Amino acid sequence: MASEKRIDDILCKMESTSAKVELYKTSKVKLPMAELDYLKTLEDARDFMTMMVTKTSENRQQLADIFGGDCSRIARIRTVLDEVVLSEMNCQDQRVRTCTEACETIEKVLEDMGLGWCLKKAQSEEKASFTKRRSSIDREDLLKAVQQIEGQEASAVEVDEDALSPKAKSEAAAWSQCYDKDFVQRVLACQEPVELQALEQEAVASKTTKLGNWMIWMVHRAHLDDPTLVKFDFTNLKMPDGNVEPLISPKLAVAMESNTHIENLLMGCTNLRDQEAAILAVSLRSNHSLKVLNIDTNAIQPLTLESIANGTSVNQALQELRCNNTASGRLVTEAFLHALKSNPSLCKLGYPVTDAYFRGEIDKQLTRNNDAARKRRLEEKRRREAEGGAEKSETPKVQAKTQSAGYPAAKPTPPAATPKPAEAEPSVQSAVAEGEEKAEAKLEDEKPGAREAQEAQELQKGQEAQEAQEAKKAKEDQEA
Repeated sequence: MASEKRIDDILCKMESTSAKVELYKTSKVKLPMAELDYLKTLEDARDFMTMMVTKTSENRQQLADIFGGDCSRIARIRTVLDEVVLSEMNCQDQRVRTCTEACETIEKVLEDMGLGWCLKKAQSEEKASFTKRRSSIDREDLLKAVQQIEGQEASAVEVDEDALSPKAKSEAAAWSQCYDKDFVQRVLACQEPVELQALEQEAVASKTTKLGNWMIWMVHRAHLDDPTLVKFDFTNLKMPDGNVEPLISPKLAVAMESNTHIENLLMGCTNLRDQEAAILAVSLRSNHSLKVLNIDTNAIQPLTLESIANGTSVNQALQELRCNNTASGRLVTEAFLHALKSNPSLCKLGYPVTDAYFRGEIDKQLTRNNDAARKRRLEEKRRREAEGGAEKSETPKVQAKTQSAGYPAAKPTPPAATPKPAEAEPSVQSAVAEGEEKAEAKLEDEKPGAREAQEAQELQKGQEAQEAQEAKKAKEDQEA
C-alpha cells in the first residue's frame, strides 16, 4: 500500500512538472528550474522502478500489483517520457535515458506476464488523454501568462508580497531598507553604459549604507554589456533571493548569456540560490568571454551543479572554475570530468573529489590541459616573434651602415685643473652596453635558428617530464 502511494505521488509530480516545462518553454528565467524539477521526478521514478525490478526478481506478483491490472501507472510514465520535449541543454541528460530504460524493463516484464494487450490499450488511452489536456489549455491565457513572466524578467521592480512566504516577506521588508527607489529608477532608465558612468560616484558612495543601490547599478552594467566592466566581484556580499529582488541575481544570470566583456565572475559566498544557478548554467553555453567563475559556498543542489558542469563543457573560454562547499556526488564528478575533456582551456578546477579513481582521472586531465595551454602560449610567442622578425632584422642593418660611415668624434678631454672622473663612468658603461647590443644583433644575424632550437628543446623536455609523470601514476594505480 505504501509503495502504491509513493508511485502515485511521483506520477502526480511528473505530470505537474511536465506542465510547467510546457508553460515556461519561452522563459529564460523559469524554464531551467522547471526542467530541473522535472528531471528530479524522473530520477525518483527511475529509482522506484529499478528497486521494484530488483526486489521482485523472485516473485513478480508485487510488481504486477503496482504496475499491472489496467497498466495505467506505467502507461502514464511512458506518455510523459514520450511527450515532454526538453531544451537543448537537458535533452541529453542521462536521467531521461535511464528512466526510459527502467520503464522499458517494466513493460517487458508485464508483456511476459501476458499483459501486453492491456499495456498497449492503456498507453493509447493515456496518450490521447495527455494530448487532450494539453490542447484544452486556453492558448490566450497561456500567452498572457508567458508575457507577464517575460515582463517581470525584463523590468520588474515591485515584488508581489502577497505571493511570498512569511520568511520571504520579512526578507523583503529588510531588503527594502537597502536601496533607494528613486536611484533604482534612474539606473533602469539608462540605456547605454555611458549613461551609467554619471551615477558611478553616487553608487559607490552609497555602498556602505545602501548596498542594494550599488548591486543593482553593477548588475545593470553587466546587462548593458559595459566594456569597462571586466571583473565582476560580489564576493562575501549577500544577495537577496531572486523572488525578493529580481533585479540582481536573476537578472545577472540572464545577462551573462550575452555579455562579451566580463572575464572574472566572482560570486563566492553571495547567497546564490539554486534557481539562479540553473539560469547561469544555461548562460554559460552561450558566453564566450568568461574566463574565471567562482561560486564557492552557495546553496546549490547536485542536479544544478551538474548542469553548470555540462554548460562548462560547451563553453570553450572558461579557464578556472571554483565550486567548493556547494554540492557533490558521483554524477557531478562525472560531469566535471567530461567538462575537462571537452574544454581544453579549463586548467583549474576547485571541486572536492573523494573518489580515488575520479581524482586520478581529473588530475591527469588537468595536467594535459595545462600542458596544452603552455603549448598554445609558446606557439603564440613564436607567432609574435615571426611577425616582428622582419622589423627586428632591419634594425641591425641600419645600425651597421651608420657605423660603417664613421664613428662620432671622441669627446674632448676635460682640463686637468678640473677633472671629473665620476662623470666619465656613465659614458664607459654606455659604450659597453652599446657593444653588447651590437654583439647580440650580430649573433642574431649569424644564428637565426638558435632561439627556435632552444625552444624546441624545452618543449621536448616538458613532454618527456609529462610522460614520466603519467607512467609513474599508472604504476602507482597498478600497485594499488
